[in-house]
Amino acid sequence: EAADGCTNRSTCSQTVTVIDTTPPTLTCAANKAVECGLAWSFDLPVATDSCVGTNVTLRVVSTVTNASGACGKTFSATRTWEALDTCSNRSTCVQTVLVEDTTPPTLVCAATRTVEFGSAWSFDMPVVTDSCSIAGLALSVVSTVTNTAGLCGNTYTVTRTWEATDGC
Repeated sequence: EAADGCTNRSTCSQTVTVIDTTPPTLTCAANKAVECGLAWSFDLPVATDSCVGTNVTLRVVSTVTNASGACGKTFSATRTWEALDTCSNRSTCVQTVLVEDTTPPTLVCAATRTVEFGSAWSFDMPVVTDSCSIAGLALSVVSTVTNTAGLCGNTYTVTRTWEATDGC
């Protein structure tokens, strides 16, 4: 209020409105890779807001799974999170989990055996398993080696080596 010597007065006022237009800070965990067949989950992001006393709500916006171009049971999953404060300011972040197959198939060969000379025989097929393959397991013969060194008469040993490959 202002007054002069003749009792004339003037008044004025100013209103300052403090608003919050800054979105909350939302930090997602780093992208990660996990081995196919193991349990996994997305990591919760950390949300903070610079406006003291403001509540922040965290929600999942979307989760997208993509198996395009993947092998076996592998895929990538991407989750988008949103943080919303009480002033309707929003921010988002994303975490991607890659489910990959870096484990070779399990290959179990039959036990070594002895057969009588002149008897018919053949190799026993090995057993191949893989925890992440849907299909695409391949079994191939790498080598077959016959050895007569140090053996008597017409006797010999034959060793076959197999290799198993999965779809990844």
